[in-house]
Amino acid sequence: MCIGHALPVLTCSVIGHSKNLYIIPNAPQPHLPKSSSQSRLPSRDPTSTSRHRSTMSEFDLTTLSKTFKGDIVTPKDSDYPTAISRWASNATRNAKIVAFVKDAEDVSLAVKLVNANHLHLAIKGGGHSTSGASSSEGGVVIDLSRHLNGVRVDAENKLAYVGGGAIWADFDQATIKHGLAGVGGTVNHTGVGGCVI
Repeated sequence: MCIGHALPVLTCSVIGHSKNLYIIPNAPQPHLPKSSSQSRLPSRDPTSTSRHRSTMSEFDLTTLSKTFKGDIVTPKDSDYPTAISRWASNATRNAKIVAFVKDAEDVSLAVKLVNANHLHLAIKGGGHSTSGASSSEGGVVIDLSRHLNGVRVDAENKLAYVGGGAIWADFDQATIKHGLAGVGGTVNHTGVGGCVI
């Protein structure tokens, strides 16, 4: 039995999601156009090999590096094994590039690189999925865990603004300072976004 004071529960929620949990990314949101045929990406046949290049020019990576504010990790870098490592070893894949994005502009640059080179794209928040959904074999991983993992707490309104790369440990450490707690993942090294969505 636990003896002590109960903490008030912090209400969170994902924007546009029906669950009673509000998670709002720290980064400014890009303007999303209303649904129209012009704003939709063309569909791709996943079985077609002619649309996928196996090599990417050094020019593409050099161009990306000039304007990218975050960190770009490739197989040549010493921190590459750590960048592709996942909680479940069977979910680790050998990505061409791991892009540790800092903001929406970095995400846009990485997506443009993916589209221009017809590469596979994966997004990593907490990296706890055993399916390998946060990994990409030969593609690009947009990793939110290094720079977009912040948690800001509005104690008065009992809201938390959680970055896409935050794990529950980040959330717990930020909320406990305000005498608040969230009802969420019980394992604190799992990603908040993956548990909520």
